[in-house]
Amino acid sequence: MPVPNPTTPPAFTSPEARYLWVYAEHENGRTLTEIAKALGVSQGRAGQMNRKGSLLANPPIHWHTGLSSQTANRLVERGYSSREQVEKAVTSGEITDRPSGSQRMLFVSEGQQTTVPGLGKVGLGEILVWLGLEPSAASVTHKPTRKDLLRVLSELQDLIGEALAAHDNDRDPDSQFKVRTPLAKGFDLCVQARSFDPPSE
Repeated sequence: MPVPNPTTPPAFTSPEARYLWVYAEHENGRTLTEIAKALGVSQGRAGQMNRKGSLLANPPIHWHTGLSSQTANRLVERGYSSREQVEKAVTSGEITDRPSGSQRMLFVSEGQQTTVPGLGKVGLGEILVWLGLEPSAASVTHKPTRKDLLRVLSELQDLIGEALAAHDNDRDPDSQFKVRTPLAKGFDLCVQARSFDPPSE
C-alpha cells in the first residue's frame, strides 16, 4: 500500500485529539518515523501516542461498564464476575438493602446498609438503574412516621459526631479514613430519606 507523504498535522484542541490523529494516521499507513517527524517528537514518543490513541479509539469493554468504579469494585471484591450474576443476585434477594435475619448475621456488619460490604443504598440504586430494574415500590413510596424521621436525624447526629471526633484526633494516622466512613454513611442515609413520601401521622 503506498504510504502518504508527511503532511502538517492540524491544530489539536486537546491531547486526546492529538493521540487519535496519530492513531488514525498510523492506521492509514504512515510510519511512526513519519508521524514523529511531522509532530517534531521522537519516534518513541510517537509510539506512545499511537498506543494511547488506540485505547481511545477502541476502549476496552468490561462487564461492569456503565457502573461507577466504586460500585464495580464492591461487586468484584464480593466475587461477582458478570452482569448476569449481578442481575440474578439482585432478583433473588442476594444483593439487597433489606437483608433477612440470616443474611444480616452472615453478611451485614455494624453500620452496613446492604448485603455487599461497602455498597450503600446509592450504589444499590445505581445497580438497579444499570440493570434496568425499578426499585421496589416499598423502597420508593415508603411513608415515614415521625419516629422514622427522628431515627434518621438521630443517626445523622451520631455519624456527624463520629466524624468530628475523628477529625479532631490529629494523632490518629487513620483519622482521614475514620472521618470519611461516617460521612459516607451519612450521605447514603440522606439519599435514603429523600426517597420518602411526605411524612404520615
